Amino acid sequence: DDRDPTAEYYALLAEAADEDLSDIAALNIVYQSGEDAAGRAIIVFMAPHIPATRVDQGRVAKYLFSVLDDVVERAFVLVYVHSSISKSNTPSYPWLLRIHSMLPRPWRKNLHKLIVLHPAFWLKAALLFMRPKLSKKFWAKLTYCDQVRQLYRALPRGEHDVLLLPESVYRVDQAKNNAEYRAALGSRSAARAAAA
Repeated sequence: DDRDPTAEYYALLAEAADEDLSDIAALNIVYQSGEDAAGRAIIVFMAPHIPATRVDQGRVAKYLFSVLDDVVERAFVLVYVHSSISKSNTPSYPWLLRIHSMLPRPWRKNLHKLIVLHPAFWLKAALLFMRPKLSKKFWAKLTYCDQVRQLYRALPRGEHDVLLLPESVYRVDQAKNNAEYRAALGSRSAARAAAA
């Protein structure tokens, strides 16, 4: 097939301009959460907000492309939040491959860092299956974070001051890392008691 896969991207982008995607926008799937210290946009992608089995994934793609097309013309950081994702909001592997294949060069070139928060085993496996289609540069940009505090560490100093995550992400983080949360609270209580 000699067809340019990015042609589909531009076709979907053109369709998005003429389509009411307010129902997709209301899901709060993707948003910019400020800029980092170097002026790169921090984009948060909330995978749990995609009702993949109930929403036309083509419309989701149109919305994502329309929101991010201007942003990706410059360097950006993508925080992909995978917290509490379920089967009903898991995008299909073929859909992920299709989306990846149609992304124009600026998406790949200007992605400074991709941080995946709360990755599930299946997501890591899916990325490994995609390995032949992903460049070595992509793998150098990828960071997995099992905890929100690791996410803050993965962003260079000062960047996390503008990172806004929904409260649900912190609840999931606490549930997944309950022992560490309790230990941190215990050490703070002990420090306060010693200071008193």
